[in-house]
Amino acid sequence: MDKNILLLGAGGYIGSVLTDLLLKKKYKVSAYDRFFFGIETLNKNITNKNLKIIKKDIRDIEAKDFNKIDHVIDLAALSNDPSCELDINLTKDINFHGRIKAARLAAKNKVKKYIFSSTCSVYGDTKNNMVDETSKLSPISEYAKSSAECEKILLNELNSKDFCTTIIRNGTVFGVSPRMRFDLVVNLMTLTAFEKGKINILGGGNQYRPLIHVKDVCDCIYKILKSKNNLVKNEIFNLAIENKKISEIAFMIQNTLNEKIIIEKIEDDNDKRNYNVSIEKIKKKLKFFPKYSINFGIQEVYQNLMTKKIVKSQKTSTVEWYKFLINSKKIIDDVAINNKIF
Repeated sequence: MDKNILLLGAGGYIGSVLTDLLLKKKYKVSAYDRFFFGIETLNKNITNKNLKIIKKDIRDIEAKDFNKIDHVIDLAALSNDPSCELDINLTKDINFHGRIKAARLAAKNKVKKYIFSSTCSVYGDTKNNMVDETSKLSPISEYAKSSAECEKILLNELNSKDFCTTIIRNGTVFGVSPRMRFDLVVNLMTLTAFEKGKINILGGGNQYRPLIHVKDVCDCIYKILKSKNNLVKNEIFNLAIENKKISEIAFMIQNTLNEKIIIEKIEDDNDKRNYNVSIEKIKKKLKFFPKYSINFGIQEVYQNLMTKKIVKSQKTSTVEWYKFLINSKKIIDDVAINNKIF
């Protein structure tokens, strides 16, 4: 029945939502993750007999991890641009070398489908021009560069008649997840509107972002799993519901929640990412149509904040949590003797 899934990055923002969906669809999920943000992201399904937890680093993946695996979904990466700039070598090690090691092992072990989660940030600064899957890549950040390099190897070195690879270039994701993130633009702006009645627009606000709800990302992956190989083999799909300027997102939140919310533009040039992508291919070829609007995501995040189903914490900012782990490791190393604190 091709029901055995190896989900790399299962404990992450997308992965924890996808794990829930796949289990509901009666797949057997091997949830492979380093679990930087804790195993509690999968608590909802922790006792499900079809869930197998593999607490392991992507760099340590082995051939045995692919035993009886039908499909692999690769979400494993240090996530987002600022986090990946903390340690460029570590980012390359995990986001490129680790992920390509997994892909090569998957090909060698003859998995039926390999779905690779990439990013629209591989396009870099598109100067407001609309780009599609055939456009030249100009990644700016280390996060985007690693994704682009992985794509290249998947589509060239690992291109064979027996290995079906599909690449999804996700837009900026939004919405509620068990591994909640408030470092993504819609979620962050909604949080600051909730906490302070104010939204800051950085970089002038004219940068485009393609946006997509986390549930739509998961539904798209499920669609690819169910599709015939000849429809998705060696294909790249941009995934978004629509493109919006940063300033437009702020005004959407203001109009959706409360017109009294203050919007303040902070002129700087730190954020040079600007990508306006075509989403026609995924609609025409895959017949996939995202259904969760930006307004839905704004209201969803706001209502969950209101009811305290989600709360801001150190873990909800990826870069702040990584910094905390790095600093904690330094403190422990300084006081430990023979790897013991006491």
